[in-house]
Amino acid sequence: DARPSYNLFADRRLYAPVEGEEYPNFLSLSTGKTYSYSEAAAVSDQIDFGIDTIFDSTPENTGFLVYNLYALTVDEYPVPYYDVSGWTKRETKFSAPLSFSNSRQFFTQTLVSSSRIETEAMKQTIDKEQTNGVVYNSGGMVATQIIYFQTPEGKYGAIYVNQATRDQQNRQYVSVDIKVQK
Repeated sequence: DARPSYNLFADRRLYAPVEGEEYPNFLSLSTGKTYSYSEAAAVSDQIDFGIDTIFDSTPENTGFLVYNLYALTVDEYPVPYYDVSGWTKRETKFSAPLSFSNSRQFFTQTLVSSSRIETEAMKQTIDKEQTNGVVYNSGGMVATQIIYFQTPEGKYGAIYVNQATRDQQNRQYVSVDIKVQK
């Protein structure tokens, strides 16, 4: 009956925001639940980040989406048709995305306890309110990257990006696994 000292939220799908459509693109790190814009508005005090997308404009990646996350404390909201100005703003902070060859193994076999998550997170600078990728495979939420975070309550955690892809209805999303201290 051993219980881990952290919560694991597997395969959370965050969909690319599309004006007028209601797909989950906000996430609460305390519950692991994803929310659409209208759902998130009702529980804004639980929302740690949303995602936004831009198109990569480099010739080799034209048409590819670049996924970025943003805390609600950013000065300029990256999704202009979402009005989050009246929402409660959780001051969750993030590290820059990290890329290394065995990141999946590291996420599953090294980040195995609350204390280990905190130790590894504290090795990074966790001061960002958003990622700032502009190229498909760099800077944003790219498959196999790890992004560390700290919640306003002082809990540390890690986000592992599984993939950026499309579902059977051709909706674009990014899939993440999350570990966060209890």
